[in-house]
Amino acid sequence: MRVTNTIWVFNEATAAALEYLAREKNDLSMNTTAWFIKKFRRWWSLLMSTNGIALSYKSIAKFEEAHNDLMEFIDIVRGIYVKGGWKPWQRGVLVATTGILSISVELLDSGFDFVLCKRFSSNVIENLFSVIRTRFKVPTALEWRNALKSIILSQYAKTVRTSNYELDLSEKFATDGFGTELDFLRGTASKCSLTAPEWPQDWASKAPPSLSAKNQNALFCVAGYILDNIMTNQKVCEGCFDGVIVPRYREEYTLYIASREFEEGLLTFVSPEVFKWFVAVEGLFQAASACQGSTLDSKVLTSRIKESVQLHPFPTCHSLEEKTLSRFVLFRVKIHCAHATREIGSKKNNPRSKGSATAGGHEFALGSVVRP
Repeated sequence: MRVTNTIWVFNEATAAALEYLAREKNDLSMNTTAWFIKKFRRWWSLLMSTNGIALSYKSIAKFEEAHNDLMEFIDIVRGIYVKGGWKPWQRGVLVATTGILSISVELLDSGFDFVLCKRFSSNVIENLFSVIRTRFKVPTALEWRNALKSIILSQYAKTVRTSNYELDLSEKFATDGFGTELDFLRGTASKCSLTAPEWPQDWASKAPPSLSAKNQNALFCVAGYILDNIMTNQKVCEGCFDGVIVPRYREEYTLYIASREFEEGLLTFVSPEVFKWFVAVEGLFQAASACQGSTLDSKVLTSRIKESVQLHPFPTCHSLEEKTLSRFVLFRVKIHCAHATREIGSKKNNPRSKGSATAGGHEFALGSVVRP
């Protein structure tokens, strides 16, 4: 089982994308898949919870909501018809869910403050078994011992991106519930190549006049992510974001992010003026990539775009516009280079030319905004 790939599919972003496509293509059948993904993700997050909020008597409303969601998922799985009859995975879901419900009620009635459901999971040992069996189908005692030694050392030294196990970071065990926040920009190289062709004087005129509706929706999510990251991790003041980050509003380019925001205030909405700036910068980036190909230098590109962009909706304090531009260009260069790598590999008929798992995940999450 590829746990990482499964998490990418059964994700709120995937469900939101399906709901958006259902509206765009007038195909309501996609809403059924989106509904099931949301239910499955909710079930998974409860059974893998590492915080004491959902299953606790300290908040009866939260407990009842979690209990009802688990019972509803049991009914959903029980009512699923699969060709060939009842499947083992259905039995496993029912046994695991009913077991967690019974144990949690008994423990809470006994005086415990909360129940961390992930502590009942056997994922750690199953991950270990699966990695060892990729080396030896039926290992001997000596092969098992030697494989265990090397796996323990290698997993602590470096993450294996093509593996089928999920990262289990100890510092996240009892903090934020589910998953780890991904930083798309960490460790990114600033260049695709050391040499680049000359910049034509009219390179900015090659910017597309507009973006498609789906590209605008994807770009709006990226804009919010970048500004939220700057607000959290860099030296700025509250006045920097006056008129930049605004309350939730409805436009054609906010439909996708609105469907992803299951609770108001969790995602970042940028103002219409700031979004126009992002659209202009994206257009200039596409024009630059058309001129330079895969030889994009993020520092040179940032300087070129800064000279060419006409809109300036950001406050002048703490150089917010420069920080935002630098982050966005670095973000786009990385995605552009990943596409260039895959295209080169496909031309050479390389069967493993799809790039890294991380780059593929970024493309999946962002939709088609990444293509010039």
